[in-house]
Amino acid sequence: MKRIILILLSVLPLLVLAKGKQDSRLIVITIDAARGTDAFIRDIYETLEADRFYKGKTTYLVTCDHGRGFGNEWSNHGSSTKGSEATWLMLLGKGIDAKGETKECGPFYTKQIAVTIASILGIDFTPDDGAKLQPIGM
Repeated sequence: MKRIILILLSVLPLLVLAKGKQDSRLIVITIDAARGTDAFIRDIYETLEADRFYKGKTTYLVTCDHGRGFGNEWSNHGSSTKGSEATWLMLLGKGIDAKGETKECGPFYTKQIAVTIASILGIDFTPDDGAKLQPIGM
């Protein structure tokens, strides 16, 4: 019997925003939050790849729940904030071709994440609306 383990993590760095103020503390807090998130993801990756059960058998998908605006609007998101519809996704590990940072393979959409996970797990997935989607980067 094939054993599949799926680990879903939510990464929510603490980000304190000083509305309307360009403050060096804000920049430091933001950089510290990004470094903390990067370290957390690295620790997960290194821990799993050090374990013979997971090493070379694990596919990692890392993303966030929404984008951010541009320029002075970077701290906002939502349908009225230009740029917040764009976000990022990282796929690496077993079954994923290394492409580095690219915009040439997309665009991709959040609604494709479920079918991507299903594809990685070898499951045929069709959403309730019946619209078959392509997995991301597969």
